[in-house]
Amino acid sequence: MSDIDKIWNRAASGDGGEQGDEALAALLLFHGTVMNGGLVNALEVLDEEQIASAVEGYRFFGFDDAAALIVETQVELEDDADPEELEESKDGEFFDLIDDDETVYEALERKLADDPAAFAPIG
Repeated sequence: MSDIDKIWNRAASGDGGEQGDEALAALLLFHGTVMNGGLVNALEVLDEEQIASAVEGYRFFGFDDAAALIVETQVELEDDADPEELEESKDGEFFDLIDDDETVYEALERKLADDPAAFAPIG
């Protein structure tokens, strides 16, 4: 198993500790929820802290547009927008930005290469 796979698995299980591990864990929770039910679903089932952490996680890994879309969609939901209409428009936008796990994996590779100290040592 590669070091990147170990970091990914550690974050997915919540066994991290450094900023990068925590950012990845938050991103993966949100990402998995989106992949299973869509962006609006993720905003409806996750709590405020999980969503805020996910937004920071997306930003940490350079997904600023995805983070902005999450915040924008959350505000629209809070303003009583129709969730079904939002799903139709926002899910496609989100999947255009991050369509699969590989996109996140590649961002992890880049971040680890640029800032290895952001992640707990692999042991």
